Amino acid sequence: MAGVTITPVALCDKDVFAQHFQDYLTELARLNGAKPNRRGLYEYGSFDLYWEEDARMPFFIEESGRRVGLVLLREMTGDNLSEEGPSLQVAEICVFEPYRRHGIGAEVMRLAAQMAEQLGRPLTWSAYMNNRAANALYQSILREYGTKVRAWDTNRTSGIDSSGLARFYYRMTPPRPLPQLRAEEPCPR
Repeated sequence: MAGVTITPVALCDKDVFAQHFQDYLTELARLNGAKPNRRGLYEYGSFDLYWEEDARMPFFIEESGRRVGLVLLREMTGDNLSEEGPSLQVAEICVFEPYRRHGIGAEVMRLAAQMAEQLGRPLTWSAYMNNRAANALYQSILREYGTKVRAWDTNRTSGIDSSGLARFYYRMTPPRPLPQLRAEEPCPR
C-alpha cells in the first residue's frame, strides 16, 4: 500500500503518543484482563525507555500524511537478547479503529521486515491467542514472506507469557544475502 510510513516520535511528541497509547492499552485490556491503576491509567513498564534507549524506537504510523496508528520497535541485542539470538522485535502495533482493515497493519509489518533485513536479523513479535484479527494478519504475513522467491524462514509457536496468558510467538528470518561475484571471477556453469 503506497503512502504508509512510520515516523520516529520526538521527545516533544511523547505526550501525544502516550494519549494514543493509553487508548491502545485500554483496548488491549479486553484481551489480557489488565486493570487500570488508581489514576485510571494502564501501565506499560518500559514506556519511558523508548525515549531513553537507542535500541527502542517509537513510531507514529502515517498514511497519506494522516496519523493512523503507532508502533514500538526494539532491537534485541546485548543485555536484552531473546533466547534465539539478536532480532528486531515489533513490541506493539496499533492501527487506529477508523483505519483498520485497509492493509495498513500489513504494510507496517512489511516496513519492519525491511528494517530487519537491513539489520540482517530476524523479525519477531507476538499476539494474544484470543486476538483473532491480529493473528489473521500475522498468519498472512508469514504466508507472504514464506512463499517469496527468496523465501524467509517463518515460524509460529505458542506459549504462555510471564503474566500467564496464552500467546502466539512469530519469527521471520530473512534469507542470507546472495554471494557477490567479483568481476574477475568467471560465472559458475
